[in-house]
Amino acid sequence: RGGHRLAPEHGSTRSEMSRAVTAAQATAAAGDHAQTRPADELRAQARAVLNHAVAAHRDGLRVYESLRNLSEVVGTEYGDRVLYELIQNAHDAHPAGVLGRIAVRLAVRSKTDGALYIANGGNGFRWKDVDAIQNLATTAKEVGEGIGNKGLGFRSIEALTDDVRIFSRRTATTSAEFDGYCFRFAGVAEVENLLRAEGIDADTSRDVAATVPRYLVPMPLAEQSPTVTRYAELGYATVIVAPLRTPESVALAQRQVQALADLEVPLLLFLNRIAEFRIDVETPEGENYARRLSRRQRPIGDVPGIKGCRISEVHVGRNRRFLVVQRDVPKARVLEAVSQTVPKAPQIKRWLDWQGQPTVSAAVGLSAGTITSGRLYTFLPMGDAAASPLLG
Repeated sequence: RGGHRLAPEHGSTRSEMSRAVTAAQATAAAGDHAQTRPADELRAQARAVLNHAVAAHRDGLRVYESLRNLSEVVGTEYGDRVLYELIQNAHDAHPAGVLGRIAVRLAVRSKTDGALYIANGGNGFRWKDVDAIQNLATTAKEVGEGIGNKGLGFRSIEALTDDVRIFSRRTATTSAEFDGYCFRFAGVAEVENLLRAEGIDADTSRDVAATVPRYLVPMPLAEQSPTVTRYAELGYATVIVAPLRTPESVALAQRQVQALADLEVPLLLFLNRIAEFRIDVETPEGENYARRLSRRQRPIGDVPGIKGCRISEVHVGRNRRFLVVQRDVPKARVLEAVSQTVPKAPQIKRWLDWQGQPTVSAAVGLSAGTITSGRLYTFLPMGDAAASPLLG
């Protein structure tokens, strides 16, 4: 895959481009990634995309410009829930039935400089995860497999940074550094330089670089900071790093992490794949703090006479005990509701392929003061205005 060059300005460009793209797609389709270095795969993918972008530009097609504009719009839609979206992805990286962990660390060096880290102990990135991040509104998850399924939430990181970095391991073995897909995405100048280095003329290189979405051009990362390698040493599978380089991004990250730490309702109540959640904040003023959230669940049994209804006792934090009742919802009813809604909201059509078991859960307090006001959740707690119809 590494032998294809970007097409020069003249000559038999189309066949060369087609072979490059076809080779990359064929290898991805075959899943033959175990024998290929992750960095080489990323470079081959970038090369295939840029070949295609050059051909599209010369044919007068504006598909990449359209994708770039759409990507920028989507990236601004989640500004007030960036951290929630990243936590959802971290949760879904853990297989069902495990006792996983998530760590959030905010390191603020000044009002215009900092970094946000989100690590999880689930599965490392697979090639289909890389592909899903690159391509807008695609996901490696089946509907019903996890919380997220639209393939959009990760782009919320745009509200914080334009230089997100991903470090992941490829095996379950704890190591001194991440050995899997470690990459960021090329900027405009980098794309232009890549094209120029392969013999593409200056005008085409400039125009293509200005229109290709940067998420389509992955750049391997060779260096890992001590903070990043520490997560690898602790056995985390993936860490997302968002460099913060503006007053707005630093302030937004501080607000969202603080809100998470001060949350009045339990964050982990319905996240049954997570046993530990860590929050660490460092500031230049020395106003550092740490939060440790934990979750333990003890099954009690089935509810007599109600099929698919279970009761558990859930502990989230000190002296906060809940009685949680979970009931399976007949999938046929869910699919019927989706079918009736599709004409009004075509974007949920893929929910007709629901793979998991739909459930509804309710929790009430088992200890005094556990709940002071009810709240609705979609796995994670919704906003203050989303009051539940009961004190639960």
